[in-house]
Amino acid sequence: MVLDCQICGIKLVFMRDIIARNIIRKRKRLGITQEELADMAEINVTYLGYIENAKHNISIKKLQQLAAALDVSVTELITE
Repeated sequence: MVLDCQICGIKLVFMRDIIARNIIRKRKRLGITQEELADMAEINVTYLGYIENAKHNISIKKLQQLAAALDVSVTELITE
């Protein structure tokens, strides 16, 4: 979700949107499905779907698990 600041005009992007895009991009680059990534990260596939659709905030623990499964740093998942 992107919001325009009414005062300064800057576009604000929610962190969960950045994380979602990065997880999807990294997962597709590896050529794996949501189910495979969920198994690798030991998280529920439905929860992963919510994260990839930016519907749920992600805990730090789950973010670390996904980063490890994708073989990237947490920083790579949280930065644009």
